[in-house]
Amino acid sequence: MNIALFFGGKSVEHEVSLQSAKFIYQNIDREQHQVFLIGITKQNQFRHFIGSIDQIEDWENYTSDNQVVLLSGNQPAGLYHDQQLVAQFELAFPVLHGDFGEDGKIQGVFEMAGLPYVGCGVLASAGAMDKDIAKQVFKHNQVPVLNHQLVYKWQEVQDVIPQTQLPCFVKPANLGSSVGVTKAKTQDELRQALKLAFQYDHKVMIEPAIEARELEVSVLGGGADIQVATVGEIIPDREFYDYDAKYSNSQSQLLIPADLSEDGIKHLQHLAKIAFQAIDGYGLARVDFFQDKQTGEFFLNEINTLPGFTAISMYPKLWQASGLEPRELVAKLIELALRRDQ
Repeated sequence: MNIALFFGGKSVEHEVSLQSAKFIYQNIDREQHQVFLIGITKQNQFRHFIGSIDQIEDWENYTSDNQVVLLSGNQPAGLYHDQQLVAQFELAFPVLHGDFGEDGKIQGVFEMAGLPYVGCGVLASAGAMDKDIAKQVFKHNQVPVLNHQLVYKWQEVQDVIPQTQLPCFVKPANLGSSVGVTKAKTQDELRQALKLAFQYDHKVMIEPAIEARELEVSVLGGGADIQVATVGEIIPDREFYDYDAKYSNSQSQLLIPADLSEDGIKHLQHLAKIAFQAIDGYGLARVDFFQDKQTGEFFLNEINTLPGFTAISMYPKLWQASGLEPRELVAKLIELALRRDQ
């Protein structure tokens, strides 16, 4: 089967996507599938990467003259040279994290092209990406979440600051990997945090900064057949698990499985499954939780419909700890994509 592996993109998580693409490529059955590496530049240009997978960080210097076509009249999605079809894509495997990849936009393009694809559909992707909308869905389905305050770019920030309880977290509503997230302890820090978050989004969420454990659950499947992996815990080497802690050489620790009771693990797995079904998830997601250190209560933080697949990413590690090796996981994701509409 001809599989187009999409990576890069306009997102601020562009570099993370390169690492994820390398992981997927190395764990896909290339005897059964022919993999075409399709990079998307930060200027949104689609190019065919032909270098070795170890050159992916410098991928733009190793591209072919082939044209990547997804939507063009009656032409099938694929690679073209001098308007002649070179290879027709039969499946899309996106590892595009953040906006323009995890938010339903590229999924809509695949739908219009009639191209089967790995992962959640348009609605689930868009809804999960918008943390404000997602929280409303979770609340409606009795999944516990922290209360939040929503601030729009057009609002007067000076009217918001005096009403906000400190300390708090400030985050863009539509980004992932903790990009643009700040912990504010003073009103001046809150003012600066809002300024930073508004660089990434027109609406920003303010949440109470509780002392909490950070727990994660991997989900796989769709419809009535949903599997949930064991629970992992992140022990960050700083106040919270930010972008640098996730993808640089930090001293943060991943504990798999998390030090929870059997009942606690089952409870989080149950909540993760409800959350995945609530957004009409399909294929995969990583569901992130907080556990209040004082009360022991669990709160769903967010759901990621295209989690990272780097060498240190929690999603594949949780499945590996649950008995599903990376090659089996990738094969299962492809299988799910092909049977989505059956």
